Amino acid sequence: MSFRQQLTSFDSAKAFQLAGILRQAASLLTGVILAQSGFSADQIGSYEYVLFFVTSFSFFWINGITQYYLSRYQDIATPNRERKVAQLLILLGMLGFGAVGATHLFSWTNLSGYLTWLVGLLLLLNVPSMFAEQVLFMKKNIRHQLVFSVLVFSLHTGLLLVMYWMKLRFEFIFLILFSLALLKFAFMLVITRAYIIERDTITNLTTILSASLPFIGYYLATGTAGIIDGWIIKWRWNDDGMFAVYKYGARDLPLLGTLAIGLGAALLPMVNEDIKIALKQIKTRSAFLMHFIFPVMIVMVAFSEWIFPYIFNNEFVETALIFSIYSFIVGSRFLYPHTILSGLGYNTFLFYNSLVELGINIVLSLAFSYFFGLAGLALGSVFAYYYEKIAAAVYLYKIKGIRLQEYTPMSLYLFYNFLLAFIFVISHFKIFKEL
Repeated sequence: MSFRQQLTSFDSAKAFQLAGILRQAASLLTGVILAQSGFSADQIGSYEYVLFFVTSFSFFWINGITQYYLSRYQDIATPNRERKVAQLLILLGMLGFGAVGATHLFSWTNLSGYLTWLVGLLLLLNVPSMFAEQVLFMKKNIRHQLVFSVLVFSLHTGLLLVMYWMKLRFEFIFLILFSLALLKFAFMLVITRAYIIERDTITNLTTILSASLPFIGYYLATGTAGIIDGWIIKWRWNDDGMFAVYKYGARDLPLLGTLAIGLGAALLPMVNEDIKIALKQIKTRSAFLMHFIFPVMIVMVAFSEWIFPYIFNNEFVETALIFSIYSFIVGSRFLYPHTILSGLGYNTFLFYNSLVELGINIVLSLAFSYFFGLAGLALGSVFAYYYEKIAAAVYLYKIKGIRLQEYTPMSLYLFYNFLLAFIFVISHFKIFKEL
């Protein structure tokens, strides 16, 4: 099959997943290069804290607004779609200004002066540009999706390698972040240049924000899990090095959890179009991904005690256990009742369910952290994630009669999760005895 034929067979959903994979790969590569460049865990922690604060002040309303638009894209008349994209860009930009103000109002961030301003600049540039991948996905412009994703990843990787080979100062990593954000922001301005300001813009922005509130609330509660862990570390230990150790363990590896999450986001418009086809697609595509993701994750867990100190350095030994516990979250991400409920419009339930999940996460993470340290934070997150998916699956069955088996390959799912648990116990039994 020629490259042109392969490109033709590469649908928009796969291109959207590839964008997530490359984004996670760049994040992992950044951590590896920083660690291998001889920078301390404290220095790396300061970099992670910048990303942490940018995420804390923006993730919930970015995801909420974009998910609202994804779920309702088919209902928008074709001539109005470009106009809506421009309006969303303006709305995200306005909210970005508000988030910048928040970073300066809250002195508890404890960031030094120039880092606080950097967080502000990244919010202004990066927030609107995060919508770029969704815009290309909704337009089904596969070629532009691939070019954009590969270009951003290549530039990120190239600048990191320049930093490594030339042994540049640690602050250069922040210049990389700023350059990438500026590039993506310029791209968003180009694709929305024809529809920037119209007479009814303000009215439409108010309508969009109001309709997005259930989605924003949902992501505020569900996405706060990782944010809460960061604040607990800041509050209990106030150690940048410990924060870096935790963050490099409590994250998805490229091609793993990112693929599972991307599948749900990519199939959300399909649920809105035809629920029967969507259920079959979720089950078929998730089964295909399980055969790839779970074996890789199992191997990583089995050898994590050797892999993480080698990839990073000896300061990241504890990352292995955190990663192994966090790997169980991948299983929860192969359950898609929330995708179906969101596509069907049951966002109020998702919001209240996510609030319960958040409460469980806070209580368990705090409690477990006193017994197991950083590993306890990951354990609390695992329990909370599974609660959210199981509760959503039960609710979906009660209101629509849609069983878990209709969109989940259960025998395959249970087999891989049992095997992952078995390998985890064997690999980390010695660590648990020491605890």
